[in-house]
Amino acid sequence: MNFIEAEREAFENDIEPFINELGFKLVQADIVRQRKSIAFRIAIFSEYGVTVDDCAKVSRFIEKKYPFEEKFGESYSLEISSPGIGRILRRIREYKAFYNRKIELYLNIEIEGTKNIVGTIEGVDKEVIHLKMDDRIVPINIYNINKGKLISDKEYK
Repeated sequence: MNFIEAEREAFENDIEPFINELGFKLVQADIVRQRKSIAFRIAIFSEYGVTVDDCAKVSRFIEKKYPFEEKFGESYSLEISSPGIGRILRRIREYKAFYNRKIELYLNIEIEGTKNIVGTIEGVDKEVIHLKMDDRIVPINIYNINKGKLISDKEYK
């Protein structure tokens, strides 16, 4: 794990309790270093949806709780958003946030004769996503996934 990845993971671990306290799940947090400032981009999720007001509420709450200026200096911006359907899933944290949601996976290996599968996330542990496909659960190691994305129930019925 490189320094940037370690810094991002530490930041995610620091802010996740604040987001959970407000009833949301942390999907992803990025730290983007710009010329004279730092942008913090945070994606949150709720099974009930995320509104603009929710994003503003989470932003105000995190700014009160997290010592941005102490850790990163005065010049920063904080952006809170909702991930949305079609979002590309990259990390275990993201698959965990979307428990019980329908996803499409493009695999590096074939499973049952195909590299493209659709199912519902039934669980995630360590590096394995447990995907419900029809009436069975299929374990898939994250390293065997080329790309994963959220899909709507309407896309695959």
